[in-house]
Amino acid sequence: MAAGKRKLQTYSKHAARRLRPPPEMSFFPSSYDTSQQPPAEPSRPPASQKQATMASEPSEENIENVTAMLGMDRSTAIRYLKAKHNNVEAAVNAFFDGEDISKSEAASTWDESAWAADREGNTSADRNMQSLAAPTAPNSREPSPSKTDKPTSKDEEERMYQQALSQSMGMPFQQESGVVGSDGKETRFGPATKDHYDASQWAMVPRTSSTGEIIPDVDVERRKNGPGEPRLLKQFPEGDYLSNFVAICHAIAGVRETMLMREFVKSSYGQDSEWWRGNTITMPRIVHTDSGRPIEPEADKYEELVSEVQRLMAFLDSSERSYASIAPLTQTDAIKDETPAITKSRTWLEHFIQQWILAAMSIAGEQRDVSRLFNTRTAAKTMNDDGDNLLFDLRADPPTGENADLTELLDGALWAGDNLEDPNYIESPAEVIVFRLAHANSSASQLHVEVPAYFCMDKYLKENVEATMGPRQRIADGSMRIRKLTEIENKLKTWKHPKKSEQLDPKILLKHTHGHFSGSNKEKLLHGDMANGIATPDDDDAPPPHYAEIAQKLEQVIASIDDKLAVLASEKEKTRKAISDLSRNPLPELQGKEQYRYTLRGVATKPNVTYVLRPKEEDEDEDVAMEGEEGDSTPEGMQWWRLEYEVTGTGANITKTKTPDYDVLRAAELEHREVLLVYASDQINDISLHDPTLPPPLQQFVDDDNKLFKAELQAAAENAQPPAYSIDADDAMADVPREFIERKGSMDSMRAEGGGDEDERDRRMSLPGYGDERFFENSAYGLGPMKQQQQQQRQEEMEDAGPVHEIRLDDDEGGKEGGGGQVEHVEMTDKAGHQSLIPGLGGGNQASSGGDGKAESG
Repeated sequence: MAAGKRKLQTYSKHAARRLRPPPEMSFFPSSYDTSQQPPAEPSRPPASQKQATMASEPSEENIENVTAMLGMDRSTAIRYLKAKHNNVEAAVNAFFDGEDISKSEAASTWDESAWAADREGNTSADRNMQSLAAPTAPNSREPSPSKTDKPTSKDEEERMYQQALSQSMGMPFQQESGVVGSDGKETRFGPATKDHYDASQWAMVPRTSSTGEIIPDVDVERRKNGPGEPRLLKQFPEGDYLSNFVAICHAIAGVRETMLMREFVKSSYGQDSEWWRGNTITMPRIVHTDSGRPIEPEADKYEELVSEVQRLMAFLDSSERSYASIAPLTQTDAIKDETPAITKSRTWLEHFIQQWILAAMSIAGEQRDVSRLFNTRTAAKTMNDDGDNLLFDLRADPPTGENADLTELLDGALWAGDNLEDPNYIESPAEVIVFRLAHANSSASQLHVEVPAYFCMDKYLKENVEATMGPRQRIADGSMRIRKLTEIENKLKTWKHPKKSEQLDPKILLKHTHGHFSGSNKEKLLHGDMANGIATPDDDDAPPPHYAEIAQKLEQVIASIDDKLAVLASEKEKTRKAISDLSRNPLPELQGKEQYRYTLRGVATKPNVTYVLRPKEEDEDEDVAMEGEEGDSTPEGMQWWRLEYEVTGTGANITKTKTPDYDVLRAAELEHREVLLVYASDQINDISLHDPTLPPPLQQFVDDDNKLFKAELQAAAENAQPPAYSIDADDAMADVPREFIERKGSMDSMRAEGGGDEDERDRRMSLPGYGDERFFENSAYGLGPMKQQQQQQRQEEMEDAGPVHEIRLDDDEGGKEGGGGQVEHVEMTDKAGHQSLIPGLGGGNQASSGGDGKAESG
């Protein structure tokens, strides 16, 4: 801590200086006359060591002062006063400093048991127990008694006695395992004598249902991002849309700039080779030297969250990796210290938005207002509604075979149960509006909600309440009519049991009763349909005559119920269709006056599938990009991408494809029962807000990570499995990997490394099969078994011809090249006993060598 600064402590969310007793508070009686001091009595020494050690009891006045200042109970105040020798100021300071007073209490507590123990700490009851351990060697003196060698209790003595008995009988003593089972008994390990063991009983790591899902990574060679392709964030194991949302936010120019927070960039963002996989990057913090706790924990956790979002924005900007994990973001203190259950939607996505807004406002202060970026403010009508809407979590229940509409769902969320005398409205719409739609039926496989590419929020604003009163009234009347029709429908469909708390279907009861009076139940019973495998004797008794009349009346009642249900369903459908038309059709009063227009910028169907609208690359040919696609209304200069991180049985795959906008809207409707929609306003979509450059510290972070990625690629290439032999399919050695013969990095290696195209080099160096004639023309590898004998005979013939002394070109060849019959001679050194490097070369044009072993230049 800097010199001259006084340390601030926090208590009950308010900073306060080190407390001192107020000057107006006196610890003396008000009537005390300080001018006449009584004669001081000489202090008496303690009567015993016990009295000197034990802390004196605090006075009632000191106890009351401490409880009044600190608000603690009486017993705790007494503890602090005793630990600080009845010093009120020291007790108060100890409380605010968070001091551990247990040590002071132990020092001032009288321990009577110490007088009853010997010099080794044994009590009188255990003082005479001796060690039962055997001597270290035969005929040797026992080791000197020690504290660790003697039993310290009766149980310990019994254990050592049993151990001694086992050793004397030649039985092995079982070591304590330190593992206790669920029944409280100790688990011991020994030789495996059983034929079968339950894995759940001996596994080193217990397998529990709480273990989180681990999403595998793709192969290293497929982690490299392609030219012009967007990067993605691997899906959240909990199945939330958090990773999809962050990737979509990066594609929106204004949101990217806001999340980069260029005015508050750190000097360094650290580095970790496994950050992309989920490892967190720990940065230094300012902490107390005594306790190690952060000086400003609230500011530190918000700064950590903002820094992690900045890293993700920089990664999505210019990383050479194709994807990264969102796990470091979820491991920040601001995210993990709270639970998503505190949000309205109970999702990690809304929890992140909430915490990031708090973090950005804490750091930026009044310099930047980020509250309106994601927060749509509505008029709070109840105590449970704070008016903040970071995420619209809507449920859809369209009729079978039909689709709902997004505006219809939003009308229901904002105008449902609306009091027309005090109508609901939006005070300020957010720049980015986030929807999470889900089918009301959890078993549904498709959402069946039509999603528009554009929509406006003007009709929900306060200034347009009067213009929307007519449609609101008709929607409210239609909703009331649907509720009444539903009540009548439920009365016809359900019947409460008079004696049980069960809901029965009246039609089923009526049909069964009709079967009894019409005789159909008896026919089914006789023919085995209702006999359940039990033989039923024939009953020739004819039913009474009035049974037919009762059956006819029951049939009429059943038909009447069916007709009424059909009419009710038809009326409900007409009313629902009228409400849907009111929601979908724009208001004539607002046409051409819309100010809050939003464009769909991102869709996430499944957590591993993201559709994102991004600006086209500068070198991308717009005429060829989506050639032949009719009906595509993607904004000019923009391109929809479909990003999928698919987990397979053996690993994972990444798919990135361009797609037209109608495929995106169709996918939101039919690809999954849930969907995430991200709409952005025209202001935040302004491409002029985009600054392609990154702040230098963030660019350095990405560059360092790219270097680590290149090292990963190089290491993977060096350790890659060699290609298989090119052998016929019916051969036993087919697809057998070829092993390298030489050591890597050896100084005497014969391996050649050349430049140029790697694929061409690999093609030239590939090993032909043993049955291929090209094998014998490839000098980089040994000879095949079929011509080893021929090669050996040829080599013997060349050795008989003697060593090579000179290599000379023929005169004819030299004349062709140089003209004028000039001949180029090559001089080489001949070592004694050196075999021919090129068998078959030489013989006819040899010259005698000199004494120095060099060939003569002719």
